[in-house]
Amino acid sequence: IGLENVMFVLTADHGGLPLPEYLTNQGEKAGRIKENILSEALEWIDEEIEEKFGKSLYFRNRDRFFINHKLLKKSNAEFSDIYEIIEKYLLRVEGIEKIISKNSILENSEIDKISKRLKNMLHPQKSADIFAIESPNYIYKTPYGTSHGSPYDYDTHVPLIFSQKHFKINSIDSPAATVDIAATIAQILKVEIPSFSDGVPLDI
Repeated sequence: IGLENVMFVLTADHGGLPLPEYLTNQGEKAGRIKENILSEALEWIDEEIEEKFGKSLYFRNRDRFFINHKLLKKSNAEFSDIYEIIEKYLLRVEGIEKIISKNSILENSEIDKISKRLKNMLHPQKSADIFAIESPNYIYKTPYGTSHGSPYDYDTHVPLIFSQKHFKINSIDSPAATVDIAATIAQILKVEIPSFSDGVPLDI
C-alpha cells in the first residue's frame, strides 16, 4: 500500500531512571540501595518481630510485607506494631524514602500525582500490606543498569510519537497518555470511539 499510507506510532510501557552514576556526575543526589545494608535491616526486622510477637505474622518478599491478618488477630500485636518496627529499620537504609501501608494509600483522598500513582499501582487484595518506596533517583538494581516501578516522573514519562509521510511537525504540550493512541487512530480512521474508552483523541 506504500509507506505514505502507513502510520507509525512509537511509545513505551514505562519510563526509567537515568543511570544513578550519570546523575551523580551531574551533581544530583542519586545512588543504588546497597543490598548488604538492606539485608541486614530486614534481618533485624524479622528478629525483633519474632522475638516480641512470634513467628509467621507475615510473608516477606524482600521489602514487601504480606501480613497474615488471621494470625495477627490471635497474637498480642497490632498492625501498627509491625509497621513501626519495619519503619524503624528500613528508614535507616540510604535510598529508602518512606514506608507505606496499603490501606493508607487506598483510603487516601489526596489527589496529588504521587498519591494517585501509588493508588493505581496497588491491588486491594494482592498487593503487599506494607512496603518501601525508594528515594528519588535511587534504585535497587545493582551494580549496573537502571530500573523502573517508582511513582516519580521519570518512571511515568514515555515517548509518544505519531509519524506519517504527510504529517507536519507538531508537538503537544498538554498531558497525554498511551491510552490516547487508540482514540487518536479511531478519529483518524473516522471510527466511532466507544464510550468505555479511557483515551481521548489527540490533535495531531
